[in-house]
Amino acid sequence: MGIWNATCGISHLPIQGDEPCRLLFLVESIRQERGDGGFTGTEDLWTPFSLPIPGLYDENGCLKDAGPDWYIQVFIDQVRSLMVEMEAQNEFDEPVSKDDLDLDTIIRHVYNGKMALDAGEQGLLHLGLVFIREDIYEALGAGPFIDGNQYIEAEIVQKNEKETIAHEMTVTKLIAQATMLKKMAETQPSPPPEEDELDEDGEAPVSLLDTASETLMNLQNYKRLISGVNDGTPAFEPVRTELARKVLEGVDIEDDSVRWGVHEIAKLRLVRWHMRALRRAWMPQPGNGSQSTGWLSNQVLLDAMRAVVEPALEKEHS
Repeated sequence: MGIWNATCGISHLPIQGDEPCRLLFLVESIRQERGDGGFTGTEDLWTPFSLPIPGLYDENGCLKDAGPDWYIQVFIDQVRSLMVEMEAQNEFDEPVSKDDLDLDTIIRHVYNGKMALDAGEQGLLHLGLVFIREDIYEALGAGPFIDGNQYIEAEIVQKNEKETIAHEMTVTKLIAQATMLKKMAETQPSPPPEEDELDEDGEAPVSLLDTASETLMNLQNYKRLISGVNDGTPAFEPVRTELARKVLEGVDIEDDSVRWGVHEIAKLRLVRWHMRALRRAWMPQPGNGSQSTGWLSNQVLLDAMRAVVEPALEKEHS
């Protein structure tokens, strides 16, 4: 396939080898149609299916030094619970299997157009992916954004004296998720363990919390996929469930792993808001892989946009 630059799914700027970026998985929208008047909404065709995973672009369409490991595993489990397995069509083809699934394998299946999710009556929905420059993502994820007619600075990476709306809203949902998970763990019966799951004493090491967490995550994955795929929650609910589980197991809500999840949910909410404000639609990797950068064309476009935007902002705030 060779070496090629990725294209940022928001700015359309190039992403070159070893540059910090985010890998965002998308899922086809169940609407797959234009809105009234022939317009296409930001998430009418594709919508985020994962949190944007940070790492370095490897020049071959993949991500290296990706992390954090715990979230990547949550994402892999999310895909595994919904994916459709496929047999190899010939000796050169690769089967799509839930066994030994990892991030690189999912990426490869996406590129081959073979990573499909079972959405029940809605049929099969394919996964796509797009890279986003880290500097662009962090800028949009930190604000400012508009709430009504007010500009609000969204300081979500570091807490300060004034908690942000996005952070508070996410923590509130996390606590609600933990409460629901705890109730499930207390009320639902534990399923009989498989023989190979028993420990040396013949006891099942799987706790009620483990069972409840898996049940809740699978239920929400499925429900969100078939009924709420346009609101972005396929990206949020699995990690909220995992964060709630961490909190219930005694991990402090200020722990780095919990804070990373909370902040990343908040950032993606803000970036989705900016995408709507910019009238941009989520879509898989735009353009063909290329070693060119297009800096000159970007400069021409940037100069033209600045000539329009700066006078408009001065007039708006005068």
